[in-house]
Amino acid sequence: MKLSLMRLQEAWHPNCFRCVTCEQPLVDMLYFYKDGNYYCGRHFGDTMYPRCGGCDELIFAKEYTRAEDKDWHLNHFCCFGCDLELGGHRYMVKSDQPYCLNCYMTKFARLCHRCKNKIGPDVQRISHKELHWHASPECFLCYECNGNLLNKRFIVKNDSVFCSSDCKKDFFDKLEQEQTYSRVQK
Repeated sequence: MKLSLMRLQEAWHPNCFRCVTCEQPLVDMLYFYKDGNYYCGRHFGDTMYPRCGGCDELIFAKEYTRAEDKDWHLNHFCCFGCDLELGGHRYMVKSDQPYCLNCYMTKFARLCHRCKNKIGPDVQRISHKELHWHASPECFLCYECNGNLLNKRFIVKNDSVFCSSDCKKDFFDKLEQEQTYSRVQK
């Protein structure tokens, strides 16, 4: 009882009476007192209930989703591409936005330079600048001898990958011969 009487007798400069969280002036506003601090209505609510990362409203429901360090109404944690509710489903985050796997594959998955199929987010890949391959012996191969390049040194030239400078030379020699032959045929 003494504490509440002391609080009632406190005196503040109008500009000094502020919300402890956002420092918004509380003069002529509805304010709340909790645990020795004064709050505006918004931040007092935050001390009582979680706030939805989708709509920015308080969550009063007993069930909600916690994902990406945020709380969400069950129907607000959705794919940014197609609005599929993601609670209980696998998803990927791109630019702080959640995507279902289908939308992620459609919008962001890289194409394998060898097989031309998309590389899934849970599939290992090898990348060199803007070139990407499945990290598999079927896709990451020398363009000349088809030797497996996994865990080996490689050379990249003109978007082609080789196991050695000899293979690179042989490949481009054949390519030059084909181009010369094409020109002669015309």
